[in-house]
Amino acid sequence: NNFFFFFFFFFFSLLFNIQGAVGTGLCGASQNDGVIPINKNLWSLSFIFVLAGGAFILLSACYIVCDIIQIWNGAPFFYPGMNSILVYCGSELLQGYFPFSFKVDSTHGGILASSIVGVTCWLIISYYLFKIKFFVKI
Repeated sequence: NNFFFFFFFFFFSLLFNIQGAVGTGLCGASQNDGVIPINKNLWSLSFIFVLAGGAFILLSACYIVCDIIQIWNGAPFFYPGMNSILVYCGSELLQGYFPFSFKVDSTHGGILASSIVGVTCWLIISYYLFKIKFFVKI
C-alpha cells in the first residue's frame, strides 16, 4: 500500500515539477517577458503551470512535515477546515464589516495588515466553534 502511494506521489511530483519548469520557461522566468507572460487575470498557460508546480511543492512539504515526520499537526489550518462552509459563507457575507476588513491605504502593507486581521478573526471563530463542538454540515 505504501509503495503504491509513494509511486504515485513520485510520479505526480515529477509531473508537476516538469510543469512548473515549462511554465517558468514560457514566461522567461519573469513577470512581463517571455513567450507567454504570467497573467493572472487571463489565467495564461504559464501562470497555471507555475502556480500548479508551486502549489504541489507546498502540498508536498505539508505532507512530509505533517504525515511522514509528524512534527506538526496542521494547526491552525485544522480548525477552519472543520467548518469550512461556515467560514467561507461568513467571510463572503461579512467582508465589508469590521473587524473582518477595514479601510486602509492602498499600499501592500495596509492591505496585508487588513487581510491578516481578517484571517485571524476567522481562525479565532473557527477555533471557538471547534471547542464548543459546533459543526455545519450539508
